[in-house]
Amino acid sequence: MRALTTLLVLSLATSPAWAARKKTRKVAAPQPAVTETTERPTDAGWNGDWALTFGLNNVLTQGQVLSALGGLGTSGVRFLTPKMAVRAGLTLSRTDSPERITRTEVTNGGETVVSYTFTTPGNSTLSTTVGGDVLWRLREGAVAPFVGAGLSVGHSLTTRRYTDDITVPDQSTTLNSTNNALSLGVRGILGAEWRFHESFALFAEYQLRVDVVQWNKLSDETIVESTSGGVRTATRTADERSVPVWGTFNNGLAQGGVLGLLVFF
Repeated sequence: MRALTTLLVLSLATSPAWAARKKTRKVAAPQPAVTETTERPTDAGWNGDWALTFGLNNVLTQGQVLSALGGLGTSGVRFLTPKMAVRAGLTLSRTDSPERITRTEVTNGGETVVSYTFTTPGNSTLSTTVGGDVLWRLREGAVAPFVGAGLSVGHSLTTRRYTDDITVPDQSTTLNSTNNALSLGVRGILGAEWRFHESFALFAEYQLRVDVVQWNKLSDETIVESTSGGVRTATRTADERSVPVWGTFNNGLAQGGVLGLLVFF
């Protein structure tokens, strides 16, 4: 009987089903990885990637708080290291002042007299400036001073064109005046910044700007045509000249100092 029991136990132990049951183990289901989100420390300097810059206005004298940063217009910043950044901006503007003709009617005793008044136009200007700065923080911290150097190139085209055949009877005056200007400037920057939030910083900077060269090409042409006794005459006066100006500079809080806001993203 004992031999029969031993033989039965040995046959069960060596069977494939029993062996598979012994090897089966419970494996715990994998747990999802825990991701930690941490804010960028505001005391590590320029630790963002990109930022937009805005100028801060004096709300006591201007109706808006934000504006384009002085000297750069629409601008952005690329942070290379916690202590070094490059900043670039573009300014584009256009103004127009067309001529104006005013029609006046005066009725007296059933008779209507019509007259016209010609108002000469002002200057129309299209200008653009491209600028870039390299900035260095002098320390890493929530509040830190910084220095920088920059370069700017500007171009503007100012025109004034009109034909007046109303003001003087039997006479037409045509004016064509242009000023094509190109400027190259450099500047030094000294400022301080307060990184009070992960996404925002306030800064104030003082700039000393030197226009290395300002080159102006002026062209003026005036044509006066008149008719007298059935004879028409024309007089043309023209002037063209180039005027380079070297080494002008601007500084002072009214001209070179700015307050600004950095928006990191």
